[in-house]
Amino acid sequence: VVVEKEAEIYKLSSTDRFRNTVMRILVKKNASLKFFNLDFFGNFSFDNVFIVLEEGARLTLRDFKAFGHRKAGYILVKLNKASKADIKSFFYQNGSGVADLLYLMRFEGEDAEGKLKGNGVVDGAGKIVFRGILDVKRGSKNIVAEETEHTLILSPEARMDAIPSLWVDENDVTASHSASSSSLDEGELFYLMTRGIDEIEAKKLIVRGVFNELLDELDESMKGEVEGVVNKIV
Repeated sequence: VVVEKEAEIYKLSSTDRFRNTVMRILVKKNASLKFFNLDFFGNFSFDNVFIVLEEGARLTLRDFKAFGHRKAGYILVKLNKASKADIKSFFYQNGSGVADLLYLMRFEGEDAEGKLKGNGVVDGAGKIVFRGILDVKRGSKNIVAEETEHTLILSPEARMDAIPSLWVDENDVTASHSASSSSLDEGELFYLMTRGIDEIEAKKLIVRGVFNELLDELDESMKGEVEGVVNKIV
């Protein structure tokens, strides 16, 4: 895909069959792309996405993976001079399913800005591996590279492996990363229950809050389908 000026892409996968997707996207100078990559259910699904941002290009990427037996996602974004990438990852895994997600932002020009944020939930004996890599090449001065990730863990058997990485070959940069996980906030749960909401519904509201940011950004044609998936969680 070549984006000359402005584009919005929705890629939705919801199948029980094996799926392997390869995408190559070039966002031209000063162009902008909004990309929703949505993957629901499916026993085995694999994503390989490579996006190049030319000078001054803008990318807004929302990646959502939920359910399924085995999922692997690899998204690489290369930023050139004065380009910007805003990537948010949303994920859910349960049962004995495993999702292995890798996001790599490679900075190859001055004054670029890349932000990666991960939010998700893991339940049952599910497992999430979240690999966020910020790779700053020599000569990429005055860039901003930020990564944050948080996972809500609902079960003692659930597992979250967060692997944030900073690879920095330049001094004049702003770069940071953080990763955290937590169980349900008992205080928040108690507060909702004192308002007449039963425990099961209160848990659903808290979990749904993890994905509200994604739902708010979807257009009406897609929001209902994604909302239906979110409502199956917990």
